[in-house]
Amino acid sequence: MRFLPTRVHGIIDYVWGALAFATPWALGFAGGTEGFLLMFFGVAAFAYSFATDYEWGVIPVLSVPAHLAVDGAGGLFLMAAPWLFGFADRVHWSYLAFGGFSVVASLVTRTKPAGR
Repeated sequence: MRFLPTRVHGIIDYVWGALAFATPWALGFAGGTEGFLLMFFGVAAFAYSFATDYEWGVIPVLSVPAHLAVDGAGGLFLMAAPWLFGFADRVHWSYLAFGGFSVVASLVTRTKPAGR
């Protein structure tokens, strides 16, 4: 059931991106692959949110369904990344949390902005 408005999802996107970018420093794993990968996803979230055709997009070239597909696929990738890249023994909970949140958000967000 898709109940989350795109207006709210858009706000969450930018907050999620900022938190993903800041988390490696806040939790002390900014060096190496485990830090870089989460920071990269934070920046990427800003970029594709900026380009999404919803209330918070600035250059609306990416449809909401495409945005949600990226959220879902990216979330699954984040959840697997600690094991794929071999740092699960040091860092995995933040990846599971950010990834799981992305997957859930992709499944509960409406596919059209309000009024369209």
